[in-house]
Amino acid sequence: LVKGGATGKRVGSVTEARRNIACGHGSPFREDLITQLAIEQKIFQHAQLLMTILEAVREAMVRQGLSEAIHFSFIDPAWTAALGLPEDHPWRANQVSVANPLSEVGGVLRPSLLPSLLRAVARNRAVGAEDVRLFELRRVFSMRSDGFASVLQAEGRPTDRSPVIERRSLCGVLVGRRDAPG
Repeated sequence: LVKGGATGKRVGSVTEARRNIACGHGSPFREDLITQLAIEQKIFQHAQLLMTILEAVREAMVRQGLSEAIHFSFIDPAWTAALGLPEDHPWRANQVSVANPLSEVGGVLRPSLLPSLLRAVARNRAVGAEDVRLFELRRVFSMRSDGFASVLQAEGRPTDRSPVIERRSLCGVLVGRRDAPG
C-alpha cells in the first residue's frame, strides 16, 4: 500500500493490510463511511420500492376507470366544516393552520383528500358531467394531539420531531353510473 497516493511512501502490501484486518489490527478503510453508504443504499432501495407500490396503486385505479386528480395541499378550513363533521372530529380538531396563507382558501394543510375531491366533483357536475370518477394519492397532514409539547425538550428547545404528522392517503369518489362507459 502507498501512503499519500502514487507518489507517496510505501507502507506495506495488500497482503499485510488483509492480515491486519483479519487479526483485528484495524482497517485501511473508513468503516464509518462504509456504514453510511450501506444505510444510504437501503434508504434508496426502500424509496424505489415505495415508488413502485405507489405507481401500481395508480395504475390499478386507472384500470378501474378512475382519473387521477391533483390538488394543492392547502385548503379552506370551511371545506372540512362543510362536511358536517363535529368540531372535535380529528380532521377539524387537529388541522394544521398556515400562519401566512397565500389566499383565504389556503388556510390549513389538508387533513383529508375528500374535501378537494368533492369540490372537483361539484365543479364537474356544474358543467354537465354525469359520471365522475376521481382518485387522489397524496399526502395529508394533522397536528399531533399534544401539539408542540412533544417536540420541545425540558429546556423549551425544539427536538428534531415535527409537530405535524404527514402520511400518504388514497381517496376516490365515484358519481353517476356504476360502470364506466365503454
